[in-house]
Amino acid sequence: FLWQYPKTEPFNGVQNAIGAFKAGGNERVDFSGVATAVLEGIKKYSGLQKFLLVGNSLGGGVILWDHADLAKDENVKFMLISPTEVFMPEVDKIGPMDRTALIAHREGDNFIKDRQINSWIAANRSPLAGEVDSRKGHILVGWDLKHKTLASMIVNFMDLPKGRGP
Repeated sequence: FLWQYPKTEPFNGVQNAIGAFKAGGNERVDFSGVATAVLEGIKKYSGLQKFLLVGNSLGGGVILWDHADLAKDENVKFMLISPTEVFMPEVDKIGPMDRTALIAHREGDNFIKDRQINSWIAANRSPLAGEVDSRKGHILVGWDLKHKTLASMIVNFMDLPKGRGP
């Protein structure tokens, strides 16, 4: 499933939050409950029981707000690609990174200023991140992370035989 963000709260504050962050602010947008609600809706209407939640930048941050609770379900895995600081909770609220692949650079990401977050990224960065050749610190799917590379990473992360989809 590909989910597009609505233009309602809290998503309608994204552009202002990015502008404030770039101007030196340190506010965060709270996305508590969003990923949980989306996953519950998908479960209810699809009948699916096993999931890999993939989020790039904003999406990675949205997932991290609910990561600790969502990770309690052993049928849920996560691939978080360059989560953005302004959309993340405090790292001490994220919980263990079991069944999670964090694809991010250790340093040089212009959307990460906080030292604690940089340390958290360095400590939790997945070996899969070594496959990414980024031109800048923030990894974008389709630019720095080619779709074919992302598909390969997902297959490797899901422990599927080569040539089979997730």
